Amino acid sequence: TLGSLDPLIQDLLKQPPRPDATKPKIEIDDGTLLLTTDYGPVRIVADATVADSKLMALTATTAPTRLKGPTFDTDLAAGALTLRTRGDRVDLNARIETPKTIVGSVTLAGARLGVTGQGPYPDVQKRRGDGAVTLRASLAGARATAGQRLDGAQLSAAFDGASAGWSDTLTVTGVAQAVLA
Repeated sequence: TLGSLDPLIQDLLKQPPRPDATKPKIEIDDGTLLLTTDYGPVRIVADATVADSKLMALTATTAPTRLKGPTFDTDLAAGALTLRTRGDRVDLNARIETPKTIVGSVTLAGARLGVTGQGPYPDVQKRRGDGAVTLRASLAGARATAGQRLDGAQLSAAFDGASAGWSDTLTVTGVAQAVLA
């Protein structure tokens, strides 16, 4: 639900858009999203801009939270996500830290995950997401334990490739490299 905006949204959805009508510009300032998941609650505060039916900008932060499932238990510090659309390309940058995470028999302490990337903005009219894709990820941890103990472990990965198709036919091909130190 979008609270007090729900009646307005329902009214807009009842009537088809006129072909000659300009599309609305939507700006969200300090919007709060409260997610209830099977693993625990997540609180996200975001600013977003939609223009000409495209998500042009998104800046979101997550509050510290704990997520727990049958095979994992993680404490998450505040996280950050930014997304910027430029023409037919979208840039992504995400960062999150976890003071402690347990996945199966592996325990991570003081882990930091960062992801940056660029890809095609999906063409909703043509139902395609074709174009070059680049991703860079880094995972660093003060300590990792899985039978043996690793201090100061760092994993970095890179992917350069291309995507083609839509959600039901999407293919992504390319070259991936990873370094563990």
